[in-house]
Amino acid sequence: MLAMKVALAASFVGVVVGLCPAPKSLLRTPERGALLLPSRDNGMPAAAARTSIRMASSSPADGGGDEQSTGPFTRKSLLEGVTKAAGVLGAGTFVQKGFVAGVPYHGSPDLSGKTAVITGGNTGLGKETAVRLAQLGADVTIACRNPDKAFAALDDIKAQAPGAKVGAMPLDLASLDSVGSFAKRYASSSDRLDILVNNAGVMAIPERQATKDGFEMQFGTNHLGHFRLTSLLMPALLKSPDARVVNVASSAHLFASSVEWDDLNAQAPGAYAPWKAYGLSKLSNIYFTKALQRRVDSKGGSITATTLHPGACRTELGRYLFDPSQPANPLVYPALAALTLVTKSSKEGAQTQIACAADPALGKGSSAGGTYFVGPKISELPSELARDPEAAERMWAASEKLVGKFSV
Repeated sequence: MLAMKVALAASFVGVVVGLCPAPKSLLRTPERGALLLPSRDNGMPAAAARTSIRMASSSPADGGGDEQSTGPFTRKSLLEGVTKAAGVLGAGTFVQKGFVAGVPYHGSPDLSGKTAVITGGNTGLGKETAVRLAQLGADVTIACRNPDKAFAALDDIKAQAPGAKVGAMPLDLASLDSVGSFAKRYASSSDRLDILVNNAGVMAIPERQATKDGFEMQFGTNHLGHFRLTSLLMPALLKSPDARVVNVASSAHLFASSVEWDDLNAQAPGAYAPWKAYGLSKLSNIYFTKALQRRVDSKGGSITATTLHPGACRTELGRYLFDPSQPANPLVYPALAALTLVTKSSKEGAQTQIACAADPALGKGSSAGGTYFVGPKISELPSELARDPEAAERMWAASEKLVGKFSV
């Protein structure tokens, strides 16, 4: 209850800060239109200390003469930047159910002989998951786009899991060709897959971007890429006596209050909104999990599919949230620094997906299949939309139409 009160209070502060212009004394500088944030020595967060944010000019020469001016910046540009920054602060706090470290997974099952693939295993939650599964004896493959980051991650994982079998393969979830190449390469190296953690993702991209196949970037990467990858890895998963498919979703699926079935890729003019698109991708992760488990169960398969909310975590997933080129209220940065006190580290945030991937009690024969976890417990989905089985089937059909048939 206390956590929820703090969340609501933070959300309110975020909205207030986002909707109110910053004090002019904080914004005026000798150079018209420039805001130079204080340095680290003055106590500001490192992110702020490294950032120089240029406010939009209201002079006709700069193309801002038609906007309402409030000093050295325009009200429109200020509200856009401030609302984005403070809104993220408030919304991020509101959707966080845990705030604190959460419950660590203390289990130490022997995963010797088991194979695991972790998308986005080079950083954040994925990397922490790779470390723990490797420590438990699994043969781990991390899948990521950047080879340099992959090699650096491998060195770190091996240092934390001496003697572990850890490798890396290139995978760009925003390219169906890359997804197909990864699946073929994996099949040539191993005929079985015991654990698939669909962890990689992008969040709240400011402007609509498209994948190489033309899908909206968040929907295409977070959902369609993983949907296709899982489909192509099914032959290997079906050979495991107790396979796990772990789809990392989020309580941010609440941002998708409806599904535009005729425009899943937000192509219509004005249809794209960063958080709505992210919410749809996370809602789709949940739909995918439920529909996959129904199909596995109908065939008597041995795959357990789970999905989860890891909590609000300090990872690279938030790299699009604060764009130095955009106006921002300097009051947001101290608030952002305070938010780090109530968010999880990558290690803390990875505990639930580690448990879903490794815990013997959550595998074949358990009631975990098709469920949504928050922390160590199965949780009722907070969104009525997410609980709709017909919508899950409809998303499955739409996904097959976009990326190809999925056979179980």
